[in-house]
Amino acid sequence: MSASCSRWSALLLGLFAPLALLTLFAPAPATPAPQPPGGTLTGRFVLDDKAPAGKPLVKKGDNRVRDAGCCARADIPDETLVVDEKTGGIANVCVFLPEVKRALPSAKMPADLKAEVRGCRLRPHLLLVPEDGVVQCKNADNCAHAVSVQAVDSGVSVQKVLPAGRTDSFPVGRKPMFPFLIVRCPIHPWMKAYWVVVDNPYAAITDAEGRFTIGRLPSGEHTLRAWQERAGWLERGRKFKVEARRATDLGVIRVPLARFEQ
Repeated sequence: MSASCSRWSALLLGLFAPLALLTLFAPAPATPAPQPPGGTLTGRFVLDDKAPAGKPLVKKGDNRVRDAGCCARADIPDETLVVDEKTGGIANVCVFLPEVKRALPSAKMPADLKAEVRGCRLRPHLLLVPEDGVVQCKNADNCAHAVSVQAVDSGVSVQKVLPAGRTDSFPVGRKPMFPFLIVRCPIHPWMKAYWVVVDNPYAAITDAEGRFTIGRLPSGEHTLRAWQERAGWLERGRKFKVEARRATDLGVIRVPLARFEQ
């Protein structure tokens, strides 16, 4: 090797050797701190008697109702009390934990903010919506509807006309003191649903068999509330404890029929 090449090699080695040492002894990338583990709450609401036979709000083929060609193509059931015939489970009970102020990072707010008018019914009957959320409501019928969203305790309301096939957005705003917004169609007065405004991710709607699950709960003592549209408050202050990585099962919560007949 020539003297000139040797000098260049030495110069390059002198330049890059410190960089190599810095890379060798550089601190490893910081790993994110593990999230605190959460617990799970489960339970089931059951009617403690046989459910009364409900009458449809609109009977199939009733030509007296407005837009009968759209709205009387099938029976429209009364959804103020929906009970599973086999299990007695009560559907559409809203269960929530309003006193949890700090949610775990892994807990997510409701994200599927979609509603629909189909068969002259508002669906779903209960919808969880975060504060300041915007619900996209679609009219899937071939007749026009008007969708009115009203807060019971403030009188604030939003109303829009939805022609057939139209989708429009409905901003919810801040959580009112009474978090159940009434959704109606002034054109077809039997139509009613509820949007439940929540300020934390710890809420659920019971399924067809009355079951609910709320996950990723912080450890400690919490307070459960449960509401059903015909009976009102089924639970207002039930205390329970949650442990990390464990499920707390409240079991079967039986509700007497008299609660729904008041």
